[in-house]
Order: sequence, then structure tokens, then C-alpha cells
Amino acid sequence: MKAPISWLKEYTKINSNISDLMWKMTEIGLTCETYTDVGNEKVLDIEVTPNRPDWLSITGIAREIATIENNQFNLPNLPKINKPEKNLPININIPKHLVGKYAGITICDVAVSDSPKWLQERLIFVGLRPINNLVDITNYVMFELGIPIHVFDYDKFLTHNLSMELSIGGEVFTSVDGLKYILPQNTLIIKDKERVIDLCGIKGGQNTCISNSTKNIYIHVPIYSPQLIRKTSIALGLASDASYIYERGPSTKLVPDVLERVVSLVLENAKGKVSSKIIDIDSTKNKINKININIDDIKNIIGIDLPKNNITKILSELGFNPKSVNNKITCQIPNHRVDIKIKEDICEEIARIYGYNNLPKTIPENSVTTQNIPYSYDRNFELYLKNIAITLGFNEINTQALTSKDQIIKFQLNLENHIKINNPVSLEYEFMRSTLIPNLIDACLLNQAEEYVFLFEYNKTYLPPVENHSETHKISFLIKNKGYRFIKNVLDTYLSKLNLEKVSIKKFIIKKDLWHPNYAFVIEKNGIEIGIIGEINPVVLNSLGIDYPIYCLELNCNNLLNLTTDTKYKSIPKYPPQIEDITIEIPKGIYFEKVIETIKNVSSRIYKIELIDTFKDKYTLRIQYLDPDKTLDDKEVEKIRIKYKNDLKKYHTIKI
Repeated sequence: MKAPISWLKEYTKINSNISDLMWKMTEIGLTCETYTDVGNEKVLDIEVTPNRPDWLSITGIAREIATIENNQFNLPNLPKINKPEKNLPININIPKHLVGKYAGITICDVAVSDSPKWLQERLIFVGLRPINNLVDITNYVMFELGIPIHVFDYDKFLTHNLSMELSIGGEVFTSVDGLKYILPQNTLIIKDKERVIDLCGIKGGQNTCISNSTKNIYIHVPIYSPQLIRKTSIALGLASDASYIYERGPSTKLVPDVLERVVSLVLENAKGKVSSKIIDIDSTKNKINKININIDDIKNIIGIDLPKNNITKILSELGFNPKSVNNKITCQIPNHRVDIKIKEDICEEIARIYGYNNLPKTIPENSVTTQNIPYSYDRNFELYLKNIAITLGFNEINTQALTSKDQIIKFQLNLENHIKINNPVSLEYEFMRSTLIPNLIDACLLNQAEEYVFLFEYNKTYLPPVENHSETHKISFLIKNKGYRFIKNVLDTYLSKLNLEKVSIKKFIIKKDLWHPNYAFVIEKNGIEIGIIGEINPVVLNSLGIDYPIYCLELNCNNLLNLTTDTKYKSIPKYPPQIEDITIEIPKGIYFEKVIETIKNVSSRIYKIELIDTFKDKYTLRIQYLDPDKTLDDKEVEKIRIKYKNDLKKYHTIKI
């Protein structure tokens, strides 16, 4: 929000220099860290929090400055609207659930011209381009009082019976700046007959806009549903100063003041005569107008005992008109404060004006809870998995959970396996990711200069349907310019650290996917899928301009946590093992895992098997034989050796 100093001074005195003023404003929550020089004017650049729509106005900011500067605040002149001098009939059909408050009026015999110089300058200070006196007045009052206004050319209406409704979807709308939009379903619009003449809360229509020939006008001041305006703005990728205000839910109680102000300025600067009664539609329910609070409540919530006089002074300066009886204070909620609903809000107002920096520093006295709160997330397992990855030499990345349709198609993933966001910020972020691999590959592309790349990510993935809470934590790995054995070693390390035994690795059978059709495998235990390991599809890599192989591993952390077992320690063997090396030739198509399993199944005395060397299809294994009750002799070892050799020839046609 931009606020020129000279404009603010119209409503209150400012005694502090600009640096001190900005610091005081920031201390009470109205953050102001910079200002710009526009000609001879200093314009404050203010950050407005979403809960304070009243700060999206010059008068709203001036109220706060008046409080911190201990000066009086003065509203602009708001003369009552005269009775109609002529009759320009207008009727608008508004379902009450679509607006909180609506006011409108017609004015005849206006003269369109340039705005006064002072008004043009103020619009330029806040970043707007002056157009003509009618449009400029509506923009001026919007920035002055914080409620958007729109003015129509009355003579361009096809009928004087207007209707506000939700679009069915597909309607064509041309805005005042000549741009065409195809409206999504449930867009809030105003129609005359079948034409859309206003995209409510965002843009006016070209078909009823003000021109140099305009003589009669219709002015309306509506308060729309913030949710409807926000959805339409995102769906169309279209925002305006008005939509920015409406999305924050301005006060409906200010509508009469705004209408009086805009009508008085129109009559003053564009002549004209009031030509209809005021249309006044109010669908707001009875809201809380008063809040009672005890002095003891204020002490308990803020944490210090403030004198009653200090409390009532602060509340008076903020416009709460406090009435004190014994230990109770009754506060009248000001019309512009839509954020005040409970007594804690009153306490917050007292604390921020008194000054958070003035509150004493204390150490919390309550004990730390030892029980997990609902929906708590224990990071111990996550950190354990991450530490393993780091010790293996991988670098961690953290990427967006949202993805695009283009990325899903580019990586040959199934679009139906992705949750689509109903109101995405942009088309680049309209789907929830189902895997972490594409983001790892994109990160690899950013490191093209590196010969070797080792990346991992621990994060959430999502699968439909949403109702089943299909949020899954996964840890995924990527290696560049290293072979399958390296990524398999990563998997073996995790299986060993998590005490997962008898894990099966099966071929991943799918024709078109992110993974290589021949060199990707599913990891399972007891029929439960743990993850996928293998090479990335060359078709995907070629489309990305990657001419080197990439191997990845993705593990389902939810299933890993459920399947992992506690470490069981055994005493050190009393007797030494018999150790021998043996070289075997494994034909193509035979899984190494099955070979090791066959050898182990021969005897419980086979204590350990290690792969120590490879050459083409030949694998050298180091086998340790051990009996916990005695030292094995050569004959006993030979019997075991003969047995597993026969089994290898029988089941796998392996030559030894």
C-alpha cells in the first residue's frame, strides 16, 4: 500500500520525521521500511497484513498514525445525499448470498472532463494513471476510504433491470481495457439482458464504460464474497486494486460513507444531479457490536498489570469508545474494524499500541509436555534415513510439491495418477507430484558441468483419491555416470541398516514409464512394495537432452518404517570360521539375488557371503562357514560346497 505523506496529513498531523514515523508504524504492526520520492512528495511503502483491510486506505493508515502521534484524526467531509431531482430508474436483482452489502444511485447530466490537478497528482503518487474525472473520483475514494466503487454509463444499458448472478461458464467478457476473457463457472457477474457488463470486484466491462460522451451514470458500491473474488482472480490470472481489497473482506458498514463521499465529489467536479433513490441491500447478519472485558482478563492475556487509565486511553484513541464500570470495560467495535471479534483481539490492540518492546522479558514457567500432540510428526526415522544418505556421499535437495501437466507428460507419467488442484496459482503448479524422481533429474540438469552427481530428497508424494489421505513420505536417490551396482549398493546399505531380510527384487513390467522398460525393478517384502530401483528410460533422458545414463532408487518410507525390525545382537562366535573364495559364471537372465539365496538355503552353517570381485559374467564370492558349537573341518565344509554347487547347476545352470 502506497501512502503519500501530504495525503495522510489531510486527516491528521504528523510531528515525527519520516524515519521515526516509519519505525513507530512498524512497531505497531503497520510495517513500513521504505519510501520513494515522487517529485517533491515522499510516498510510504507499507506492508499490510491480510487481517487488516482497513489499512488498504489512506484514512485507515492515518487513524493509526494519529494514535501513535497522539493527534486527532479527522474524516473527510461526508455530506448527506440530496433527494432525487430527476428520475433515472434502475433496478438490480441481487441474491443476498452473493453480497454482504450493496448500494447504488444514478446521477444525470454529468460533464466528463479531466480531473482537478490535486486529484490527478494523488493518483499518480499511488501508482495510478488519471483517466477522467468520473473514473478518477472512484479510484480516489477507493484509496481514501478502502472500498472499491464502479461507475457505469447509464445510457449504454440495454435494460434498466440489471441482475447479479454466477456464470454458467464459457461466457465472453471484454474488459474496459479491451481484453477478452472466457469466464469460468461460478464467476460473479452483472448482466443487462444477456450481456455481461461487469466482472464483479475485478474489472468493469467495455460495453458500459465511461466515455467523453457520457451524460448519465450509475454508481454502485458493493461488498462481495472474498472467496468468490479470489477464485475468479486466480482462475483468470487477473488481479486489480479492487480484487486485492475484496479478497481481504472490507467492512460492510463503510458502504454508506463511501457512497456519500463519491457522490459529493462527482457533484462537485462533474456537475450532475441525483436521479434516483439509493439502492440499499444489506444481507449481513447481526454481528457483534460490543465486547465486554475485565481488567483481570487483560492482565492475564498480556502478562502485565496496566493502569485502567492507560487501557481506556489506548482504546479511545483507536475508536473503541470504552465505557468503564468497576472492573469491566465495554468496547464499541468501530465500523472499520472487521478483525475484532473476541476479547483477545481487544488485548492485542492494547499490547501493540502500548508497545511489545515495553513488555517485560520473562521465561515460560510451564513444564514441557512429554506426550505427542495430535497429528505430531516424529522426525527421528526421517533423520536416520537422511544420515545414511549423507554418509554414502549424497547431497540433499528440497523441491516443490506441485508440478505441471507438461512435466508429467515429459517424464512419461500417468496423468490420472496425479491429484489436480482446483484453484492453482498457475498452470505450472496445478498437480501434486506422485514421485520425487523428476525433480531430482531436473536438479541433475542444473549440474551438467559435474562429472558425477549424487542427489537425494526426502519428501512427500501424493496419489489419488484424496479421500484416502494418500500422502506418502519417500526418499529418492539419483546418481550420474555410475552403474547399477552403485545404486544397488545404496539399497543394500539401507536394507542392512533397517534389518530387512528376505527382500525380493522383481522386474518392473510396464511399456511406457519414467523407468527403463528392461532395467528397472520393484523391491518387495512379504508382498508389500518398498520401492523401485533401476535406470531411467532413455526416451525420457533424450527428450531432456541428456546423453548419459541415470540410475535412481525410490523408497516408500511409510512401508519401510512398518517393515523395519529392531536390531538383534548375537554374542561373538567362540570358534573361528572357515573362509574360502569361489568364482562362478552366472548366465544372463539369472538374478544374482537368487544365486545367493540358493547358496544360503543349503546349510545354516553358511555364515556370510560377500561379493569381492567381478569380471564380465564371472563373480567371485567369499563364503564363510561357521558352527557355533565347534570348529568345522575340511570334510564338513566340502559336503556343504558340493551340495550348493549341485543346486546351482540344477536350478540355475551355473558353471563353477
